[in-house]
Amino acid sequence: MEEKKRTVVTKGRPVPLKWTGVDDVPVNFANNILIQHTDHEFIVTFGYIQPPIVLTESDADSINSVACLAVARIAVSPTRMPEILRALSENYEKYRERMKESTEDTEEE
Repeated sequence: MEEKKRTVVTKGRPVPLKWTGVDDVPVNFANNILIQHTDHEFIVTFGYIQPPIVLTESDADSINSVACLAVARIAVSPTRMPEILRALSENYEKYRERMKESTEDTEEE
């Protein structure tokens, strides 16, 4: 499937969007998300939780809380949120289809 070319409109004409610096931004693993909003922005915080080791019942009883380390925070305007949700949904569906095909290929072997 061909990827859509992204553009921004400047003075009424579309200009191609070229991503730069992508390789300079670290990739962090997140297994938790916190979403907050104000009248003017959505604030999305991604976090990482490492569950504590629980070997006995007394270990479990001694846990009062589990830390979640914030690994990234992004602020997004409400006008861009529908585009982000659509992109996430489309990419998740592509992922599911690919995983479904991968599972079917494995079952045929």
